[in-house]
Amino acid sequence: MQDLTLLTAMVTTPSSAISSIRERPRFWFPLIISILLAAGMIYWYYSAVDFEWLKHQFLDNAPQMQKLSEAQRQQAMNFMSRNTMMWSGVIGSAVFISVAFVLSATYLLIAGNVSGVRYRFKQWFALSCWTTFPSILLNTLVVALMRLSSDTTQLLPDSLRPLSLNELFFHRIIGQPGQSLLASADLLSLWPIALMTLGVKQWSQRSWLFSLIVVLLPYVAIYGIWAAFALK
Repeated sequence: MQDLTLLTAMVTTPSSAISSIRERPRFWFPLIISILLAAGMIYWYYSAVDFEWLKHQFLDNAPQMQKLSEAQRQQAMNFMSRNTMMWSGVIGSAVFISVAFVLSATYLLIAGNVSGVRYRFKQWFALSCWTTFPSILLNTLVVALMRLSSDTTQLLPDSLRPLSLNELFFHRIIGQPGQSLLASADLLSLWPIALMTLGVKQWSQRSWLFSLIVVLLPYVAIYGIWAAFALK
């Protein structure tokens, strides 16, 4: 399959797409487009946001900022420039996505070797990229529509994840316990989990339960540890 055909199949007939990835693992297209979309959204956000308002949101609500002296707060205020935040976010998103895919593929490689499901790192890496790609595209579309329809420039970074638990249900502001945790938990994450579970089941020829446990284990570990510290 060609890349665009594979993307369509990942949405409409994921089983055939996953089989194609196993036989011909390739990842540059979803990897590069995912990075460009994430970086583009961050660049767009910081280009348009009311930055003076945003700085005060961080400085007034973040607990670590409230402990600073007035001179230190002013120094932090001066350091937080639009360009600094923008480019650190752009570069950080590119690094984060790349590292996340590498870690995902490494985990699946190790889990596969332990359980007798032996595929190459390149195959697991391609599966990680492609199973996440549709949700990244959809999130980008939702963010773009919300931004274009919004009549204010006073938007927090959480607006880049409009389907997160925090945006949909909890509405915790910067500095409140669990805000970052709830902002990172996104309903769209269920889609990659479902696709990855299908991929593991199809490649391993094991049960749905086995496949779901393999896929969910790192999520349970990461969010469990994070919640233990964030919500105490």
